[in-house]
Amino acid sequence: MKKSIVIVLLIFMLLSSFNFGLGAGAEVTQGDFSWHIQDGSNMEIKLKSMVFDPVNEGRAMLSSDSLTSTYQTDYILVQFPGPIEAEWRRSLEQSGLEIIEYIPDNTYLVRLRKGVRLNGGYLHGTPVRWAGHYGSEYKLHPDLQNGDGNLINATVLIFHDENTHDSLRYIEKNSEDIFSIWSHRNYMGIEGTFTSDAMESISKLNNLYWIEPFIQPI
Repeated sequence: MKKSIVIVLLIFMLLSSFNFGLGAGAEVTQGDFSWHIQDGSNMEIKLKSMVFDPVNEGRAMLSSDSLTSTYQTDYILVQFPGPIEAEWRRSLEQSGLEIIEYIPDNTYLVRLRKGVRLNGGYLHGTPVRWAGHYGSEYKLHPDLQNGDGNLINATVLIFHDENTHDSLRYIEKNSEDIFSIWSHRNYMGIEGTFTSDAMESISKLNNLYWIEPFIQPI
């Protein structure tokens, strides 16, 4: 009997020594980030441009190189493993991340402003399913993708940050015509005519929020 117990203990210790990768409750440190990964079941992020499950599709998690707040403001998608609790939101805000908007399912689009050092200590133990950069692939309306070179009337939205002025000049330079420019609390809107190539180029601006077809007010 004692011999059997010893064998079971040895097997348990051997199995415990292996690294089986990221599972529910695994701790992952990415630069200043320390996400407490909780994978959970299937869960999608429902953007205007696309719907995807970042975990099941194997989309890359943030690396330390993605957080360049010393040089420019970063925009990040953070998905939680379930309905967002008040304490999880506080952890994001206290870490230095600024919440811009909620995105289904259980996701925040957040901003790490230039010069703000991320306090990863507030994120330690916070359950996060996935976190990734808000890249150009998410910023273009489906009707504007794979354009054929024709001129298109569109509304371009850029976030307010240290690059707003330069981005506005870049958009104006790459437009065929500008109808109007207006401001919202979180972003600036530019309405005008663009080629599909110009819109693809504009979509790569770091502080671009969204490009959609322009709808003429009635």
